[in-house]
Amino acid sequence: MPPRRAVKGRPARRNVEEQELPNAHEVQPQGEVTNVEFREAIRTLSQVVTNQAVQQRGARQEEADTSRIHEFLRMNPPSFTGSSTSEDPENFVDKLKKVFDVIHVTDTVRIELAAYQMKNVARTWFDQWKGVE
Repeated sequence: MPPRRAVKGRPARRNVEEQELPNAHEVQPQGEVTNVEFREAIRTLSQVVTNQAVQQRGARQEEADTSRIHEFLRMNPPSFTGSSTSEDPENFVDKLKKVFDVIHVTDTVRIELAAYQMKNVARTWFDQWKGVE
């Protein structure tokens, strides 16, 4: 590592009063602000920030849901129609469990994704059962 060179001379002083912030807006005082007005302004700002956070969270949730469905469908999950006697519902459930173990989803999401794979009569049965509860 090369040796450091010493700085000769006196370091330049900054005149703080002469410095200006770029794009700084000049604020014109409008008189006294009451506590009530100040609280109202803070409350309004809090509501705006809260609304923005909720909207951003909602957008992220929709994106997460979409990617979860995409990941599920990439796993080539089985479908179940319930209209053929050769279809084994237990086999359908076992294959879905394997997929769910790989993608790590909650029980609620498992039900939604499994219902998505039900077709024809099986979907009708599920919708009727769901409407009963």
